[in-house]
Amino acid sequence: MSVTFHSNLLAKITRQVSQETLLLFRLWFIFRNSPPLWAILLGISGMALSESALGAITPAPEGHDRAFFPPNLTIAQLPGHLEGEAGGNLSQITPLSELSDVQPTDWAFSALQSLVERYACISGYPDRTFRGNRALTRYEFAAGLNACLEQIVAAIGAEETLPPEELEAIARLQEQFAAELSALQSRTDALEVRTAQLEATQFSTTTMFRGEVAIALESAFGDRKADSDRPLDENLTLSQRTRLSFDTSFTGSDRLNVRFEAANMASLAAATGTRFANRNYDGNSDNAVLLNQLLYNFPIGDRVMAQIGTTGDFVEIFDFASTQPYAADALSLINTYNPLIYRVYATNGGPRLGAKIRISDAIGLDTGYFTPGTAATPLPNLGLFNGAYAAAAQLNVEVNNAVNLSLSYLHSYQGGNDGYDLSGFTGSNSAADPFFNRANSTNNFGIQGNWRINSRLNVGGFVGYSHAYTQAGESANADIWSWSINLAAPDLGKEGSVFLAAFGMPPKLTGTSGSNVKEPDPDTGYVLDLEYRYPLSNNINLAFGSYAAFNPNHNDENDPIYVVRFRPVFRF
Repeated sequence: MSVTFHSNLLAKITRQVSQETLLLFRLWFIFRNSPPLWAILLGISGMALSESALGAITPAPEGHDRAFFPPNLTIAQLPGHLEGEAGGNLSQITPLSELSDVQPTDWAFSALQSLVERYACISGYPDRTFRGNRALTRYEFAAGLNACLEQIVAAIGAEETLPPEELEAIARLQEQFAAELSALQSRTDALEVRTAQLEATQFSTTTMFRGEVAIALESAFGDRKADSDRPLDENLTLSQRTRLSFDTSFTGSDRLNVRFEAANMASLAAATGTRFANRNYDGNSDNAVLLNQLLYNFPIGDRVMAQIGTTGDFVEIFDFASTQPYAADALSLINTYNPLIYRVYATNGGPRLGAKIRISDAIGLDTGYFTPGTAATPLPNLGLFNGAYAAAAQLNVEVNNAVNLSLSYLHSYQGGNDGYDLSGFTGSNSAADPFFNRANSTNNFGIQGNWRINSRLNVGGFVGYSHAYTQAGESANADIWSWSINLAAPDLGKEGSVFLAAFGMPPKLTGTSGSNVKEPDPDTGYVLDLEYRYPLSNNINLAFGSYAAFNPNHNDENDPIYVVRFRPVFRF
């Protein structure tokens, strides 16, 4: 992933580093005969440069010095932080009594008092705290030193508070370190030239650009197509799906996601006669570039992230990664995530309203209202609220550091002749359309879970149930079930790699009642997925393996169908 920085970021950091170095040189000579001040200076610099302080700092983006990035700071917040915390977030407080967390019994009280009385350069936070017991960031260190230096410079300008010997010491310091300062200035000049080049060639000051290219070399084979006497065409194919995303932040905490996609992956369901064979990382636009996601996320208070969009994926607002951390990138679609929750017809590809609510550190609630693409059509029985829709909620719970659970509920409505698919595009023909394309509603329930047994073994899975019933004409009901379980061995062979074995039952029509409804599926079919994913680098991930559909379309008269797939994914 390539990241565009604020136009003046590198120059500010460069100047900050050089200023900190000069400050340390100057303050050593000026404060060397003042024990309280020298003790404080040593304490500040020790905290700023110690391993404990660096350990509290959030890792920077790849290729950048992490020490420049303070805790819990995102890239989008960084420009404002440079302009704010180093200059505006620390307020000058002279009376020591105004600092609520500094007491006369503190070991450093006399040193702080000396700073106040002699130089009047103590810096506190706007909430009247000093926070002397926590690690110091480089920005706070620079801001504190700068406050004292301003007082010293003012004293030098007045030529009345500093004795001549200290002025002579500063002059000797400049002479003795002339070579080092010259070298530092050369490095600073080189960085400023590089900054100018970045400013001239940068993509944007507010937008991050990301790309993903998935290539599939694959073949489906078996004795014959499902529900047919025709032989299966065992063709080797080479296809791709390319996505280009632009993430823009206007406030530092919001995100506008615009994603374009071009793909030419033909449906394996059409080639094999069963949705059981459908793959993950799929898509087909005949290589035409389409806008397939347009979403805007923005905060409401501290605990709510709202979303509004005109097109996009259901999983952009509902969390499934915590309960399917390794299966989310599986080769087969059925073993990726719960199709009766995340792939319901009305949830994919159209306008939506949603919100992620953080109840506590361990509990979150995802809510959303979704429609298919027909919501953009201003005709009867269509539009945002008069056509097909899905309303859903999901409770996400982190039981402990090893177990994650989510409980989901979804209610949907599909109008007649919509071409809907109640199986999430993975189940049998009967589960996909039990009512012969009549208008219907569903109540869907799901439970997803993941257990990190240890660093080398992980178990996850889901169970989904849907109760569907007709909304017009003769009354009918249908029950649909689906489940999957996966076993993952992460970091097998290399950090970031994973071996995955997944076994699941695609959506099956298990029971019906009423009239004008299809018969339940006669048998039970399964999909077994065995694969290995290997990170060739930080930007290239190779996945290869095979999955097999047994009793396709839940009919044991159908022969097994196998898919072998090699899928490199390039991210930038």
